[in-house]
Amino acid sequence: MRIIFYLLLLTLFSCQEKIINNSSDIDTAKNLSDEFYLRIKDENTSAICRNLDESVNEKHFCKLLSIHVTEYGDLKEKNIFSIETVKTGINENGIITYNIMLDVIYQKGKSYETLNFKKENGIIKLVAYYFSPSKYR
Repeated sequence: MRIIFYLLLLTLFSCQEKIINNSSDIDTAKNLSDEFYLRIKDENTSAICRNLDESVNEKHFCKLLSIHVTEYGDLKEKNIFSIETVKTGINENGIITYNIMLDVIYQKGKSYETLNFKKENGIIKLVAYYFSPSKYR
């Protein structure tokens, strides 16, 4: 009886498909990055703040983003140097995470930045945004 139970558990957990760096997910990540930085360039940070995951404190995030944009000035250039995507789950009901790492050049300096998005139930939300002076990369 134990063997049957363990086989059943093994079967259930082995159905959890994991796809890493699917080409269409990579393309989506690039598009998410383009959209994010277009909003930065257009100074439309409120659109970014409306697309936050529920785990992110919107008030604190928006204040921090506004300070960052003010401190660094106009966006000049962004260079993606790494994209990692992971899809877990079966078919379209899975969760996809997008991790995009960039070097970004602003009017007043350079920044090393990371964007984290999550797609769940067909909806993509920003989960995290990290930035630091590029000298610390």
